[in-house]
Amino acid sequence: MVDLSHMSIVVGFGLLFAIAVGYLIHYLHVPKVTGYVILGIIMGPFGLGLITPEDIGHLYLISELALGLIVFSIGGELNAAHFRKIGGRILIVSLAEVALTVVVITGIILCLGKSFSFAFLLGIIGIATAPAATLLVLREFDSEGPVTHYILILVGMNNLFCLALFRVVFQLEKMTGGGSPAAALIKNLMWSLGEIGGSLLMGLLLGLLVVVGERYLRKKNELLTLILAMIVIGVGCGSFFGLSSLLINLALGCAVANLSREYTSLLGQVKSIDLPLYIIFFILAGASLELDLIPSAGAIGIAYLGGRTVGKLVGMYVGARHGKAPETVCRFAGWGMLAQAGIAIGLCQIIAKEDPVFGPLINSTVLSSVVIFELLGPISLRWALIKAGEVKLINIIHKKESFPFWESIMSRTKQLFGLPPRRISIHDGPVLVKHVMRTQIETIQEDTPFDQILKFIEHSRYNQFPVVDREGIFVGLIAYQEIRDSLYDESIRHLIIAKDLATPPKVSVSTEMTLEHGLQQFSFKDVDFIPVVNADEPSKLVGILTQRDALAAFRIKK
Repeated sequence: MVDLSHMSIVVGFGLLFAIAVGYLIHYLHVPKVTGYVILGIIMGPFGLGLITPEDIGHLYLISELALGLIVFSIGGELNAAHFRKIGGRILIVSLAEVALTVVVITGIILCLGKSFSFAFLLGIIGIATAPAATLLVLREFDSEGPVTHYILILVGMNNLFCLALFRVVFQLEKMTGGGSPAAALIKNLMWSLGEIGGSLLMGLLLGLLVVVGERYLRKKNELLTLILAMIVIGVGCGSFFGLSSLLINLALGCAVANLSREYTSLLGQVKSIDLPLYIIFFILAGASLELDLIPSAGAIGIAYLGGRTVGKLVGMYVGARHGKAPETVCRFAGWGMLAQAGIAIGLCQIIAKEDPVFGPLINSTVLSSVVIFELLGPISLRWALIKAGEVKLINIIHKKESFPFWESIMSRTKQLFGLPPRRISIHDGPVLVKHVMRTQIETIQEDTPFDQILKFIEHSRYNQFPVVDREGIFVGLIAYQEIRDSLYDESIRHLIIAKDLATPPKVSVSTEMTLEHGLQQFSFKDVDFIPVVNADEPSKLVGILTQRDALAAFRIKK
């Protein structure tokens, strides 16, 4: 029988400790996700024992709901707009990364004298990337740019390839290992493909129900409830029909993102409630890590760890180069694909149950590596985002507290009893534009033809577009109004280049300008952002300041 008092205390104190750990880990320059996992290890069987294996089982539904929400968000990145923007490049990158990861892991394990089936299964499991850790790090640092967009899409595609390949290859391995006839082999292969297709179809149907519900439900909280209901139903259907709940909710997110008119606002509603679920998910993930398996993994564990790391990094680099992805994607995106947890663990459990020959060794190998990847993967992703310039400085710099904690408490107490609070002076220094600006900006070369400009702006979320020359000197901005006025004059379209449409910006700010001053510049209508120029080189465009970022930082400062 479930001890509700014990479970309530575990969940309550877990959330409470997670808040404290989040602040502590922030000052250690480590993502909060890693802190939550460490907290789970401390509270789990290998730490204080506050969370037992039975507790993990009892909280299974919360973990599945959290994972469903995460995969739903990842599936939302697989929308037509993103694919049109990136084009076929993303498929090239994904296939190269998947192929090289499998090849490198398989090759290294074969060199250690293991069978091809064993090595190949490990290679397929190595494809999986933890969607939960990846998504939360991207959200924590509010990253934006090519590396962020590629990683979000690739995580979804990676796990789709991993699950599909595993279902097919594992069935083939079992059937050939048992010497079954060809008819049975084909039957099991078709069953695996049907499971994959059924999962995707189930997700699509649930997504269609959400879209239909939009027509009749007017309130945002009702639509949010509908989405949560579909995610939970997806988890239940996966278990009841023997389908993959991960694929179901991935397809659900993809369907809603492509068919719903309210997806952006719905995703915002989901973000407003999902953090406690994610915290519990990572605490339970940390408590589930079997630290005693690390020594038992031996040479195979080290080979898997190194092979997966090399395969991911080299595969991403080769695929991004061949697919002509942006330079930052080539150099840094691979470091953001190393986290591994839930999906890999689930596949290991399937092997352990159904294959007594390979199961124990694959289980110990992967689970020992998951401990490393789950702790270091988020740190690696944070490093990649910072190096790629997709994180605002204000999200990674650490300011001292303005006044001591107890002084704050005393001040609040005085206000409660109507006493005048003590004046508190703040010496943090001003927040500057360079702390808040976005450095990853997409620019248009001044000699770009008109038709290519149209393709560029088709997938942009802004209504003005920076133009630079070959030396990176800022020429001006193209406003959407200018594009619209030129669309209907077919006689001159072939003569127009970007320089012809660029006009000097209405206003610009320098990197050393204060945030308050920069915020005052947003007085023009239909201005998404203000160009930021170097204080020493006013002709050099170094970033953009969006009104959303400026207001968010200003509220934090206040």
